Amino acid sequence: MGLRLTLTPAVVLVGLLSSLALAPSAIAAPAPFGHACTAQNGVRFCPTSTLAERVPSWDGLPIDADVTLPTSGNGPWPLVVMLHGFGGNKATFEADSARGVLNADGKLRNDTYHYNNIYFAQRGYAVVNYSHRGFANSCGKLASRTPPACDRGWFHMADQRYEIRDAQTLIGKLVDGGIAKRGAIGVTGFSWGGGQSLQLGWLKDRVRMTNGKLVPWRSPKGHSLSIRAAWPRGEWSNMAWAIVPTGYFANTAKGLAAEKAAPVGTPLGALTEAEVLLVLLSGDYAAPEGADPQVDPIGWSKLFAAGEPYGSEIKNVVTNLSRYSSITDLSGSPAPLLLQNGFTDELFPPREALRAYNIARSRNPRAPVALQFGDLGHPRGSNKFNTFAIFNAQGSSFFDYWLRGRGKPLAPGSVSVMTQTCPAPTQVPPPASTPPAGGPYRASSWKTLSPGAVRTASNRTQTVLSADSDAALGSQFTFLIGTQDACLTVPKTTSAGAAYYTLAAKRSFTLLGLPAVRATVAVTGTYAQLAARLWDIAPDGQQRLISRAVRRLTANQRGTINFLLSGNAYRVQAGHQVRLELLGSDFRAKTPFQVPMYRPSNGSFSVEVSKLTLELPVRERPTGRSGSVRRPSLDH
Repeated sequence: MGLRLTLTPAVVLVGLLSSLALAPSAIAAPAPFGHACTAQNGVRFCPTSTLAERVPSWDGLPIDADVTLPTSGNGPWPLVVMLHGFGGNKATFEADSARGVLNADGKLRNDTYHYNNIYFAQRGYAVVNYSHRGFANSCGKLASRTPPACDRGWFHMADQRYEIRDAQTLIGKLVDGGIAKRGAIGVTGFSWGGGQSLQLGWLKDRVRMTNGKLVPWRSPKGHSLSIRAAWPRGEWSNMAWAIVPTGYFANTAKGLAAEKAAPVGTPLGALTEAEVLLVLLSGDYAAPEGADPQVDPIGWSKLFAAGEPYGSEIKNVVTNLSRYSSITDLSGSPAPLLLQNGFTDELFPPREALRAYNIARSRNPRAPVALQFGDLGHPRGSNKFNTFAIFNAQGSSFFDYWLRGRGKPLAPGSVSVMTQTCPAPTQVPPPASTPPAGGPYRASSWKTLSPGAVRTASNRTQTVLSADSDAALGSQFTFLIGTQDACLTVPKTTSAGAAYYTLAAKRSFTLLGLPAVRATVAVTGTYAQLAARLWDIAPDGQQRLISRAVRRLTANQRGTINFLLSGNAYRVQAGHQVRLELLGSDFRAKTPFQVPMYRPSNGSFSVEVSKLTLELPVRERPTGRSGSVRRPSLDH
């Protein structure tokens, strides 16, 4: 016998009113940061349209922020925060289609393929794109510097106490507003934004206050917050060591102590030249020289430009950047990380990702951290389309798993690598067809990526001098000012006062990783350095730069040194030679804007180099006692 219900008029009326209250038409449309949304391109776009609509950050500084939402629903949604590079703005990763951002010539910007606000919003994410403090309309452009909020609205070198806290504030407001889902917050970005996304992932659930203290991260309304996943691209892990490299990086977590104890390194030349610096800072809000003891990029640049001896002022700069704009002084384990850097990236090469990777895995061997390396990033990266198609698909799946619980996670410690192939698309005129990057090569860990090694050794003593090297050659291979073509070839040359070591490729092999150098040195003089270049020399005498590094030495140093080059994923053909060149300086500028990769030393010195071993990590496995491929022995 069934149950019979009798509905009175009062019950019917209550039910009708309840259903009307829950009807979609009666629910307020989402308005992130109070901004109205417009349906377009298969999503809803909710921009900051005027200066008055900017979003106040934690200290009142107005941030120009846009939000993109899925085409339907009222939230909360999993959140992706996209962070632009230096000199960029909120539009850097804002597109008209999921395919990506178009350049002025109407061609797709490869790095934005399936990596933009439309793509992620169409996949069910809320997406935030904003201009960082001191850039564009976040107090960067002169017209946007509205008082009093912008009176000190300059950028702070991606400082955790300022820029990173800005991101945390915006995220908190979106959580409080019902737009962002608390347990599903992801961050990603390139270069300036890559370094910030790495710091956000490492801070995870902590906020750095202006007094330097770390406190639990809470939204303005008191919700506990945490980053769930971070995908930094072209990032640094220690800003000071990236722009003033020491050459003391070692591919183990124990190497961190050596880097912290190392002398001040050798500044990148482009960051110490006044003409170049002014171009880099044009249109952005840098602190007036001497106005802010916490951040003084113009004053700091002048200190490095003056060169050695480096006193307490320079050491304080290095300490400040290491503490507040890096992850190397942060305790704890990060959120899940997918780290992407370019072998041919002269600014932030793979060591910046490897440093973070090694630290995370030393604290937790099962840490969910993975690597992506290829011929990409800042100049001289080739940035080929298939590299981004593969890596961006992997990054999208990475976010899907950690932010939406879909698919499978990347294996902890895993590595994906794409190789450099030539010609590069930047050649003029462009070739009829440009070969895609090779790969991907995959491994369960960085250590297992290259099971073999090719090496050469020399007991001959050679002397490296601080005297000028070949400026005509060196000026063609510098960051920003020289070539942006990673495939450029030039005639083989030999510089006076340099040391050379040659490895003949009897058979083809695939370099995968960071070449290692071990040598005995005897330094005479002060402020010594070794600038290393690794060349691929073809039988016709043309040479191509495939890796480089700089190593700082101490006064009258004696003994064995070990250092790693920036590395590559590169096929060396049988019959070619791999040549290591050691110089006392990259070269010394002869004209304005002829800027060396590494600043020449002020010192006069000589370095006797003996018992040198060069070892190249390779994809091929050891071939036995008589084979040319051996097991790795140096620190890759």
